[in-house]
Amino acid sequence: MTNNHYREECLFVRSDRDIIPYPIYVGDVLHAPSKQIATHTHGHYEISLFLSGEVDVNIGEKKYHLQPGDVLMTKPGDIHSFASRKDEDWSFYYFGINKIAPEDLAFAFMKTRHRQFTDCSNMKPLFAQLYSELKQPGFGVQHVVSALTTNILYLLGRKIAGTAKDRQAYCDVAGGARAYIDAHAHHGITTKEIARECCLSESRLSHLFSQKTGMTLSGYITHVLMNSAIRMLEDKNNSISGIASHLGYPSPQYFSRVFKKFWGYSPRECRLSLKKMHGEFSLPPK
Repeated sequence: MTNNHYREECLFVRSDRDIIPYPIYVGDVLHAPSKQIATHTHGHYEISLFLSGEVDVNIGEKKYHLQPGDVLMTKPGDIHSFASRKDEDWSFYYFGINKIAPEDLAFAFMKTRHRQFTDCSNMKPLFAQLYSELKQPGFGVQHVVSALTTNILYLLGRKIAGTAKDRQAYCDVAGGARAYIDAHAHHGITTKEIARECCLSESRLSHLFSQKTGMTLSGYITHVLMNSAIRMLEDKNNSISGIASHLGYPSPQYFSRVFKKFWGYSPRECRLSLKKMHGEFSLPPK
């Protein structure tokens, strides 16, 4: 029979903002068998390595059964709670982190649907040293802590990249940006918004996107909008001003200028051509 005891030590951290990734806190927990952690949420990522006992974790409507050697990752906004499965102590290391770096790794963490990662016992020395470094700081502690955090994140990144559903998200940042633009282009999105969605800087995303697609972000947004405009012009019930408004343009005149620059013909000329072709899109050669 185990002792009815409980221990938690959470070390809150201040760091040089230029050193990333870096945890905002690191903790070591030993819970009694009956102990539960009530429903709560965070505005940051929290990563936990379970050391002993078996625990049920509810995240939203989904339940995860965690055992020693498993890692749990909760994302910002995840509503979650913990409860022991058996009459025994349960313990884990954990840390919270606001910013995951480098950017390609951050994109993978943001896109993955996975919260539980099994067979992570190889991370135990890293979590233990991370906790030890912050409990008794020594020379160069910030750089050591950042390196340990980076190693843990990359090992989790391998887990994410190793799952079939997440492999594309991990490898294809441009694909994620394209999907976001396809779904939101008519809302007047900006490159800053797309970069934030992909957890990348604007310059980094622009470079990766043009490298993968041969187009700029703004060029692809225009491409999506102009193809949507063609489809909308095929319906005679859609006015040109209505199309401009639906696609997020500030005025019909501005929409017409962009359309003519892209296609070489005005929306009105395009509609006439569509009528002549009985609904088939065919513009005369330039």
